[in-house]
Amino acid sequence: MSFLAILFSLAIESYWPQVDSWRPYAWFEQYSAWMRQRLESLSGVAALLILLFVLAFGVALVMAMLHAVMVLFAFLFAIAVLLWCLGPASFTREVQLYLDAAEAGDEEAARVHAAVILKRPVDENSQQLARVMREAVLIQGNERLLGVLLWFVVLGPVGAVLYRTNSLLKDQTSGETSIFAATSRNLHRILNWIPSRLCLLGYALGGSFVDSMGEWNGISDFLHRDSEELLVLTGSGALSQEWGNEQEDLHSQFWVHTVAHAAALVKRMLIIWIIIFALMTIAGWLV
Repeated sequence: MSFLAILFSLAIESYWPQVDSWRPYAWFEQYSAWMRQRLESLSGVAALLILLFVLAFGVALVMAMLHAVMVLFAFLFAIAVLLWCLGPASFTREVQLYLDAAEAGDEEAARVHAAVILKRPVDENSQQLARVMREAVLIQGNERLLGVLLWFVVLGPVGAVLYRTNSLLKDQTSGETSIFAATSRNLHRILNWIPSRLCLLGYALGGSFVDSMGEWNGISDFLHRDSEELLVLTGSGALSQEWGNEQEDLHSQFWVHTVAHAAALVKRMLIIWIIIFALMTIAGWLV
């Protein structure tokens, strides 16, 4: 059921842009702020765990109730939850909007679209922005796509909700120094370790395997290096044959094209892991 839910969700995500208007995230910001106010007397660790547990328990309870009534209802609910976790808008469409504006030379529109992806104001020039964007694409290909899908496969809708909401909390508290914010970041590192390693393997298989592996300093890098750094290094290595020598061409469109190459690598990575999920599902049916 998980694999079919993934296929349906990705199909809706790709071919029905209107779905973006059906998955607002404002309520989660209000919910997290409301919960933090009422749990401020607790430690940051306890507050975070309770905040996430309430969401996870609610999703699990609804799934159990729907499953008891009819499996189809639980299946449809799982698709709805996965679609929400892939939001608030299609990552692929967000990147394409930036690329269309940048390739057309509309720097103002490109900055607006880039700010949505980067989740911050943009003050870089067009060349610097393209460099930042290509790194963001390689990182968020894991965080917005593979990470959600993997935890959905492992724990169903509960896993997808836990991963995505923790990721949102990490972003919301990025400028804070509280224990709650630090705990949120630490939990994200834990939840992100396995998806990021699978993602970088997908990058290696979807690009230049030798060049991507050459970016690692042994198995220690694979196990202990910061996940985001490793995703950027591996993705850049996988695309090194397509980018060529970056110092030879300083035209702004060159840097925009590297973002397009990074987005294409994310798609290839996703296809690779969808095929692997499909094979695992078929093997499960045959056993």
